[in-house]
Amino acid sequence: MKTALRLLVPVKELSDVDIALAHASRLGRQVEIILLHVVPAVRPHPGASIGAGTAVHDEDLLLMLAAMRCKAHVIPCESYVFSGVPARVIVDASELLSCDQIVMRSSRRRRGPEFFSPRTVAEVSRHARHIPLVLVARNAPPERMFSVMKSHAPMRGVTIRSGASAEKRRIPFLREWIKLELRALLHWRHTRQWLGLLNSHPAFSELVQRCPRLLYKIYRPYLSGTLSMCDRIAVIASHYSFVDRKGLMPLVIEASAAGVRMGTVEGKSGTRYEIRLHAVGMLEREGELVLRLSELDGMDLASIAFTFADVNEVRTLRIGCMQGPKSEEALAAIRHATRELHGMRPKHLLALLVRHLGHALGFGKLRLVGNANRVVHGAMRQGRVRADYDQLWQEIGALPRPDGDFEISCARLQPPDLSDVASKKRAEARRRHDVVMQLATDVERQFLQRTGRTRDDEQPTSHPFQYDPVPA
Repeated sequence: MKTALRLLVPVKELSDVDIALAHASRLGRQVEIILLHVVPAVRPHPGASIGAGTAVHDEDLLLMLAAMRCKAHVIPCESYVFSGVPARVIVDASELLSCDQIVMRSSRRRRGPEFFSPRTVAEVSRHARHIPLVLVARNAPPERMFSVMKSHAPMRGVTIRSGASAEKRRIPFLREWIKLELRALLHWRHTRQWLGLLNSHPAFSELVQRCPRLLYKIYRPYLSGTLSMCDRIAVIASHYSFVDRKGLMPLVIEASAAGVRMGTVEGKSGTRYEIRLHAVGMLEREGELVLRLSELDGMDLASIAFTFADVNEVRTLRIGCMQGPKSEEALAAIRHATRELHGMRPKHLLALLVRHLGHALGFGKLRLVGNANRVVHGAMRQGRVRADYDQLWQEIGALPRPDGDFEISCARLQPPDLSDVASKKRAEARRRHDVVMQLATDVERQFLQRTGRTRDDEQPTSHPFQYDPVPA
């Protein structure tokens, strides 16, 4: 149960933290400070030395010093760095991070790049929606130092037009928009349900802005050919509801931008590999999240797309795609990686990581799309898809379902049974397990500890994912 009051503190200089600490002591209750540094599109020139009243333009150093001040007052804190238009980022972050108040310094005139401009403060006040903005005037008498501004501005809505990328030229933009409008009219009941979902949480506004094709998900085959349009909406809604309850929405937002490094490992001859998390835009028809294995700052080796499905009170992690590169150079890199990882094939490695992650997050079943239910029908007809999913799933112990998919229980990685392994190969088997276990532990830690929450510590969402179901 949430007891601490979460204060979002946009930080441009260290004194911004001081005013937040003064406000926290004034409240006389348990608080948690969320430090937010906004990186603008055009970055300012570095300032002078660090100190009270001096801007710090290295965000890592700034947030480290700000966190030290919070700890000196025995107040827990979290730190985030987002980029974009300051006012918009502050408002969106306050909702994505489930904050109760925004604390900023009030200013009547612009005094330099180390301060938020009066215009930025005014825009935050105007668009802060249901979250109060606390303005702190440092030089005012105590009774007038703190003022609370409330706004009831509506959220920026997601519409069908949001799915047509504004970056396209006029004619392609109109063609894409008309195509979406026709699909929306043809499936108007489901469209009403879909838009209701996309406007039920502020995170969707950010995700649609970064990946407009999110709007297409229900109008095309998604995840598995066994899903109807109603099922697609229900699965997507359950995924983001679970992500929000777990406090993982900031991770998903960050992964949708440029990906998040989840772990690294070193091969037996020194080659380093990394696992990165991507969201929404990559492999968009086969899942909401993607884990990608690649050489560190090098070639991509394999990707797996999956979705957290929590439908009808049955938690099932669903895998919709396992993809690898096709060029001769890439195939040579995959063979090299298999040797470096002590015989562990990249695709097999990713399947084991997702199965382990599902268990760590409380999922009981792992459902894997079969060859017959893949959603990339066009690529399969053209012969561009040759991977045999059925064989891969059977290799990890999954059993076929009557509908053509496969299923296996989610489980933690276990040490290999060496009784049937030749004695000269046992050391290699142990090293192979150690490599997989290291990556699995890294990925699990990123999911479970990134927001400081444990496996069973789900937070009730402040933005329930509500929509009117359409009968199948």
